[in-house]
Amino acid sequence: TWYLLSYETLNAIPGSNPTAFFAADGSSLNGNTGCNDYTGSYKTEQGNALTISGFNSTRAACANDALAKQEETFLRLMPAAVSYSVNGASLQILTVDGGTMNFSSIAPQAPKGPTAVIVSEDLAETGQPITFNGASSTAGDTPIVRYDWEMGDGAFLSGATVPYTYNTPGTYTVKLTVTDQAGKTSATTKSVQITPVVEVTPPTAVIEGPAMAFVGESVTFSAANSQQGTAAITSYLWQSGDGNNVGPGSDSSFTTIYTQPGTYYPSVTVADAGGLSDSASMAITINATLDGTAWLLNGTEFGSITLTFANGTLSGFGGCNSYNAGYTTTLAAGNTNNITVGPITATGALCTPELAAQEEAYLAALQTASSYTINGTALTLTTASGPLNFSAGVPTPYAAPAVAP
Repeated sequence: TWYLLSYETLNAIPGSNPTAFFAADGSSLNGNTGCNDYTGSYKTEQGNALTISGFNSTRAACANDALAKQEETFLRLMPAAVSYSVNGASLQILTVDGGTMNFSSIAPQAPKGPTAVIVSEDLAETGQPITFNGASSTAGDTPIVRYDWEMGDGAFLSGATVPYTYNTPGTYTVKLTVTDQAGKTSATTKSVQITPVVEVTPPTAVIEGPAMAFVGESVTFSAANSQQGTAAITSYLWQSGDGNNVGPGSDSSFTTIYTQPGTYYPSVTVADAGGLSDSASMAITINATLDGTAWLLNGTEFGSITLTFANGTLSGFGGCNSYNAGYTTTLAAGNTNNITVGPITATGALCTPELAAQEEAYLAALQTASSYTINGTALTLTTASGPLNFSAGVPTPYAAPAVAP
């Protein structure tokens, strides 16, 4: 038996070498194309002339295109033989178009086949795409030309890398079969566990605290009523709204002091063990304190009128003269508070008629103050003449005209 090693400019596919057996009767020929068995007849003449004819073969499909092409070429070249030469274990057949077919009587060593390898996730949820990768499979003596997948649920796919999604929980055995150019195969399997989708719920942040407080007053906010989701709450990040931030940490409450009046929006961000988080915020109005704040009367026509409270004594500037008086009050944040103003005394500087009239009306109204409210930076005194509205601020100096002596 002669084994085809090469033909024209190509090498025979290792492990699928076509064969030729020339019977001793000098006429019959048989062998295999690498895919199918064949029979024929041959005739030799003087000068090593060779004629091959009467070819018949089985018609099984080849395992791949490379084997099919090799068979087609072999069946075309053999009947085109015109001469032959034998040199030891080698046979060379020349064809009518000048081509050569080189055979050996020594059977080629069986080629090494491929090794199939599957790389993929071992665990996934229903509806979650998984990529199955067979590209790490190793070739033997010939290249891998085909990757066939059995997905374990009745589905079949092909390709070196395939994506697939399972919609039913369970354990699936995935099988990969690789085929090389010589038709050799290798198969491997891998189990993949598919679990139901778990609904993951984030925590719900809740912040609680006073809606109103005074400058300098300690204010405490709490997130103790925040609700956990799927996982327990593990940290709290506090932001006061005026730059005083604390955390993340384990404290579910936060205490701060606001140094300026205004409206602030403190917030808390809660995070759970699964890395999910939620935030909540609220508004708090920080009122200026009655004591210690420089109050400026709104709507004055001539100059600035100021008022300051400190330790039972009120004082200020009426636009022309300084004044002071005693006072008593009941403090209660956010409510209307009673106030009583004692006798007012003022300096006796001369001033313009308009300033004098404005100052006189102001001091008369202040003397009758009966209650007050503070809202942020606004102070309202209720008097017999109507409300006196002040803002926390710095007065604008008033340049009064000179008064003749």
